[in-house]
Amino acid sequence: MKIAIAGAGVSGLTAALALYEKGEKEIQLYERAAKLGEVGAGIQLAPNAVRILYQLGLGDDLAKMAHSAGAGELRRAGDNQLLTNLPSSEYFLKRYGLPVYQILRTDLHAMLLSALEDRQIEIQLDKELAETQQSNQEVQINFADGTSANADVLIGADGVGSILSAQMFPELPPLYAGVACWRALLDQEKTGLTPIEKVTVWADEGRHLVAYPVGRSSLLNLVAVIRKDHWEYPHRVVPSSKAQWLKSFEGCCEQVAALIEHAPESDLWGFFEQRRLPEWHKDNQVLIGDAAHAMLPNLAQGAAQGMEDGVVLAEVLAEVLAEIRSGVTGPAGIETALAKFYARRSERVSRVQKGAHWNLDFFHQSSSPKIALRDGLMRMGGPFTTSVIARKYDWLYSTSG
Repeated sequence: MKIAIAGAGVSGLTAALALYEKGEKEIQLYERAAKLGEVGAGIQLAPNAVRILYQLGLGDDLAKMAHSAGAGELRRAGDNQLLTNLPSSEYFLKRYGLPVYQILRTDLHAMLLSALEDRQIEIQLDKELAETQQSNQEVQINFADGTSANADVLIGADGVGSILSAQMFPELPPLYAGVACWRALLDQEKTGLTPIEKVTVWADEGRHLVAYPVGRSSLLNLVAVIRKDHWEYPHRVVPSSKAQWLKSFEGCCEQVAALIEHAPESDLWGFFEQRRLPEWHKDNQVLIGDAAHAMLPNLAQGAAQGMEDGVVLAEVLAEVLAEIRSGVTGPAGIETALAKFYARRSERVSRVQKGAHWNLDFFHQSSSPKIALRDGLMRMGGPFTTSVIARKYDWLYSTSG
């Protein structure tokens, strides 16, 4: 049976690989871009994401391409005071049997693409989804270039602003979350600054800066997040300036200012969230990743949750397709399987979205008493605080879906 995937980002590629590992060989990917490549700079991979890459046989490649940091730090942005240490990769390795990695998005994407090529799974480029129709258990996929294709199942992995999601749920578009950021890669060897070798977060009222090394080079990933009540632009990513970035972090310590000064010019990214949808499928068409549940990045789980979607969906689809082939059930069983996928994933994803909001509010405390309480508790707790922070997300890191 034919499975089509719209979108060749991390979620779509992971779904294709997971389906192949389950024995599904008739897989076709369609990508709207004319050239393959992942947008963005660095990405953190927590144990739940790392576990999936290991399961797909990519553990060795990951270790060669990625950086694994020691204990991180949470600092106060105003004066650079250390508030607490964050759990190290060694801590995660001991607790979950898996490390945490920091990697370039382009490297992660290339690693998944290489695995796809090894399995001879084809990707058609410049294929933007226009609309879909279904009849007699078959999905007709119409593209913007006037061509079409057919499949037994269509997986929509086309990201925030998904065409398929908009067709399924026109009344429930992703909404601006009141947060925006600058993202940049900085070559530490060229700055003359003291190298940053661990994940470091500088928190302040209504803003925070995250910095961490990525890959096996001197590159440092910077993500500078601000509260911004309104998004007055027609697109999610708009041109910005270094002056605007610096002004938004005015009054921060010299370490924060120096990192921004040395960073290249960066666009401003608005964060959009997908409110919880009542389901992720219509007929034999299903959403995964940001197309189903775009979230804030403050728990570093956007890509990880899309990867989990791909693995769980592959499991439920492979099971029902095997039953169809053996005559145990009919083609209508596909819809039942897609409903089962939603039932398995939706509560977990919702909990992750709430966790990302909690982290953002924790970093961006907006009143002096709350800031003083947060900072005092962090400093007093020492190693106990680090352990509490780690255990808070046991439910997330101990499984992958």
